[in-house]
Amino acid sequence: MDASTALLEALVDSLPIGAVIWRVEDPHDGGQLRMVRPNRGASAASGADFRQFIGMTMAEAFPPFVASGLPDRVLEVAFHGGETLDMGLVHYGDDKLRPGVFAVSAYRLDDQHVVVQYRNVTEQERLLVELGEANEELKRFAHLASHDLQAPVRRVLAFCEIVRDGAELDPQHRSYLDFAVSESGRMLELIRALLAYAQASQGPLDVGPQRVADMFERVLSSLQGQVESSGAHVHTDDGGLVLLAPERLGQQVLFNLVGNGLKFCRPGVPPEVHVTASRDGEFVRIDVADNGVGFDPAKAESIFQPFRRLVTTSEFPGTGVGLALCKSIAERSGGRIEARSTPGEGSVFSVWFPAAEVGASSL
Repeated sequence: MDASTALLEALVDSLPIGAVIWRVEDPHDGGQLRMVRPNRGASAASGADFRQFIGMTMAEAFPPFVASGLPDRVLEVAFHGGETLDMGLVHYGDDKLRPGVFAVSAYRLDDQHVVVQYRNVTEQERLLVELGEANEELKRFAHLASHDLQAPVRRVLAFCEIVRDGAELDPQHRSYLDFAVSESGRMLELIRALLAYAQASQGPLDVGPQRVADMFERVLSSLQGQVESSGAHVHTDDGGLVLLAPERLGQQVLFNLVGNGLKFCRPGVPPEVHVTASRDGEFVRIDVADNGVGFDPAKAESIFQPFRRLVTTSEFPGTGVGLALCKSIAERSGGRIEARSTPGEGSVFSVWFPAAEVGASSL
């Protein structure tokens, strides 16, 4: 090797991952690659002393790897093509190396040598498997919440209502039943909120182009009764924009944010909610501003956590899951959400979704 190659060799030695320099004995037979030098990280990553393989060909040292055809790809892409070859995850284990999963890549060093480098990702893969199992558990919980928990709560609620409305009760016992009906309804609402949060946090999202104007129209139609009963004024400006979001869940984000603007109002002050959309680089930003009670600015981050309610007084009922649901949907759609507020003056919630072209074919 010349001086420049010697320098590259020294750099290979200093890599924090496993790397091995191989000499090309036959430019068309990956099995004839001959080991020249492993770096210090090679043994640490593999659990074997790689110095024992120096001078051996790939076929002699690692026959299962040769059988996979990957060494021939090293010659084809890295040596002849001069490109870095990403071989992805390779599962390997024989009497020479302990079983493991390795992220493997290769590149050309000079006219006679290539470098194969790898990281041991066995632990990361194990954690990914455990995460997948945990997600499956969460899905099973969602199914449990949907069927096995809601049904008995609905029955308790129905029987309490029958007794309360059909029996002659003294005021104290009627108040007990009123409380049972109220708490059963609240429990049912919380179960449904948990189910919605679990479903929004799992599985792939069917993201597609959505006209902001259509989203505004559907949300306001759903909230019409609340708007009329509160005497609210809701102003919208869609900007003629189109964003990328899952149709039902994207609308759920706006429904929750506008609904909060209507709910958390100041006594004697009709709600004013301004919903505007604007282009912000590669995103469509939607701002939902209200004139309500506001919240402590120090809680601007924590209110997006499950069960952290915007306002904790009994005057404003809720489950504490709505904003967490908004955050999950926005982030899994490729966007984000944030909030700012002045107590007693109102709040502004801003949510970003990836922008789509106005002429998107699926609209």
